[in-house]
Amino acid sequence: MNLMYIYDRKFQGLGAPLVAEPFADQAYGPQMIFDPIRTKDLTDAIQAVKKTLKLKDQQRLEKVAFTIAKLGTGEDPVKYAGVKMNDMFFSASLLKLTLLYASFELVSRVNNLAPSFLPGGSPTAFLANVQHVFGPSIASAVPSIPDGEWRKVKFDATLVPTRGGSGVYKVKLSSQHLSDLNAIVANQLQDWAARNCMRRLGYSYVNGALAAGGFFDPKSKKGIWYANDLGGGWKQFYVPVATNGKSSTAMTTLAMARLLTAMHRGTLVDQASSQEMMGIMSRGGSWLSLSASANSLSFTSMGAKVGHHPSADAKVSSVKSEGAFLNRNGVPFVAVWQNYPDAIPNVVGDVINVYRVIDEVVKKWP
Repeated sequence: MNLMYIYDRKFQGLGAPLVAEPFADQAYGPQMIFDPIRTKDLTDAIQAVKKTLKLKDQQRLEKVAFTIAKLGTGEDPVKYAGVKMNDMFFSASLLKLTLLYASFELVSRVNNLAPSFLPGGSPTAFLANVQHVFGPSIASAVPSIPDGEWRKVKFDATLVPTRGGSGVYKVKLSSQHLSDLNAIVANQLQDWAARNCMRRLGYSYVNGALAAGGFFDPKSKKGIWYANDLGGGWKQFYVPVATNGKSSTAMTTLAMARLLTAMHRGTLVDQASSQEMMGIMSRGGSWLSLSASANSLSFTSMGAKVGHHPSADAKVSSVKSEGAFLNRNGVPFVAVWQNYPDAIPNVVGDVINVYRVIDEVVKKWP
């Protein structure tokens, strides 16, 4: 007999129905609060670096949004320095990090649901029942995303179920999906891995997970929004951005810094998932690795995801972005920045100006 969903948990002697949802039931911590002292360090650093630059480079640096925070303190809330940190900008491939979070969230939610099924049955039947229970909630999770195949999760391509001794299934990410997640960070010059992941997870699951986890506010349309399958053929769906346009890959630096802070703290999904995500992040090279002036800085990158592309929808020329874990003399930091227009003709070495700003901030952080 195939598995069936048990609505009455008294059948298994637990005394009450199990409520299982496809998304987090509350925002992930730790909270983050604005630090005016550290932010003054940030604005002072921007002004100091600008004084060393030509006018066009000054103007480019003025466009950058920053969020910087010291990690490893155990404090909750975590204090951060920020400039334009609540402004939504097109941020290109940096948004691919959301696929990492959404994938591990899906594993956790399905494993929470699994004990609600009668033991036994085939893996195919198990996943069909997961689809039956979670599918409608996922499809309707983001009302601004209209009906279409992008509302569906391909559970059978994303997850691999294994039955335990009690007959209850447990899932993990399929080897292909996990390989694609690693490629997103380790091989940053391609789109195919993120395209594959998005087309398994779907826009509704990715953005529903972001909203439930506290990384996107549907009312203000601020946070992290990712509704783009990178040329896979799906329609794109947009939110407004600060450059007087719209984007299907947009975020605030504060929202991404919150996600990375939770990952570092071990509270993003759960401790084990956070550690695995941190391991994947550690394989990512930063823009810093391409800068000939990297040795002039007081910190090193411990893992990063970069973004780089133009956007006609957002009305921006080619811009760079990055979310990175930094280490300065054994002290960890997270730094997220975006909306840095390319220099002409140099499109790599000029990033040192952004890092010079960050360097001045972390050097002063007590």
